[in-house]
Amino acid sequence: MTIWFTSDTHYLHANIIKYTGRPWDSRNDMCAALINNWNEVVNKKDEVYHLGDVSLGPMRDTIEILQSLNGRKHLIWGNHDSPLHKDAFRKEFVSCENYRELKIQDADAPRGKQHIVLCHYPLYSWNKAYHGSWMLHGHMHSLIDETNRTTTRLDVGVDSHNYYPISYDQVKKIMSERAYQPVRDDGNTSVKK
Repeated sequence: MTIWFTSDTHYLHANIIKYTGRPWDSRNDMCAALINNWNEVVNKKDEVYHLGDVSLGPMRDTIEILQSLNGRKHLIWGNHDSPLHKDAFRKEFVSCENYRELKIQDADAPRGKQHIVLCHYPLYSWNKAYHGSWMLHGHMHSLIDETNRTTTRLDVGVDSHNYYPISYDQVKKIMSERAYQPVRDDGNTSVKK
């Protein structure tokens, strides 16, 4: 089983193509490509954490798309995930939350577990940032990728990853190439050992 992360698919949202410069001529072409990309890498037994902004279209069509996607899907609510659709989403996702913290078994991580904070929005500071925790988010459509390079924060949205979900191992590789000095709530970068 592989763990995957993604965000900001914006299925059925024609305007997202021009807003973010996505390489498709229509929302149907975009949806078909995003569904194909997802199912190309995600297997049926994999876990997928979608960090919000699933779709901006009719719920009937959105449900059809969700049912076509491989994996056990978890949702972190995004700002475009309408409160009117929460009941429908709860039927399609294993879990639906505003925020989540994961601990993934990993022999290379501190104490054998990698701590990950999941939120739709990028956080400036997050739980256990001083202790190697990662912060995964969406919402920004690759706009802060350059800023994120100096942190252990990562935009997992499709716009930042060639329109594919990103695996835990891919995130781990990205994070291994970063040096991060956590910033305390007071803005100070010095950390007591």
